[in-house]
Amino acid sequence: MAYASSPQNAGERPLQSVPTGELLGDLFRQSSELFKKEIELARAEGRETVKAAVSATIGMVLGAMLGMLALAAFCAGAVLALAKNMEPWAAAMIVGVVLLVIAGITIVSVRSQTKKSPLERTQRSVKEDVQWAKERIA
Repeated sequence: MAYASSPQNAGERPLQSVPTGELLGDLFRQSSELFKKEIELARAEGRETVKAAVSATIGMVLGAMLGMLALAAFCAGAVLALAKNMEPWAAAMIVGVVLLVIAGITIVSVRSQTKKSPLERTQRSVKEDVQWAKERIA
């Protein structure tokens, strides 16, 4: 029931004449309906987000797998090229050592860039909120 006193609702009762219980019941029903619609919207958006994330993840995994296969082919090619001048096992060992050095440099580089304090901004914000709440209470 809409009780607004607009011209389009001219035949309806004004809000002053509606009992409080009826108004509260109407408010509850409308709030409940709004809440249900918001939940439906959130579910729909969630499904869309999950579908997009799954699709992107599949694409990234596929790309990473193909990249690793390409790297393996390049490594095999490097081993075969070196094997013309030395024993094949020695060529494979050289390529393996080079890859380990590159991996080590990458790990050290990424590790140095990693934050030492996780959730630094969140921790600072929570501390500020606690301080603000303490000031308001005092």
